Amino acid sequence: MTKSDLVYFATKDDLKNFATKDDLKNFATKDDLKNFATKDDLKNFPTRDDLREFAKKDDFRHFATKDDLFAFKSDILTHIDGFTSLYKITEAEIAALRAKSDRMESHIFQLARHAQLELQ
Repeated sequence: MTKSDLVYFATKDDLKNFATKDDLKNFATKDDLKNFATKDDLKNFPTRDDLREFAKKDDFRHFATKDDLFAFKSDILTHIDGFTSLYKITEAEIAALRAKSDRMESHIFQLARHAQLELQ
């Protein structure tokens, strides 16, 4: 490799992003790594066989599947739609009863005027 090859390798701006000596001072030292996991610690770590005994495929049968959750969501939305339509029907019935009540009240006032009665 020649000097001209290095020109295409990395520029000064590229090297500015590399770690400096000060950056490496904050890196873990040999003493810091002594508190890390040792070979003996890793020997006590659960093995694949331990994990197989922990939870078996049959244990997950009781969990909800994606299809179960989708069906549940559909049921909830169906019930919400039912309540929404009941609300709209009730709202229309209330408006009809209000109009009927206003008509009856108007007829009562007309009868009272005709009979020359004073209503309070």
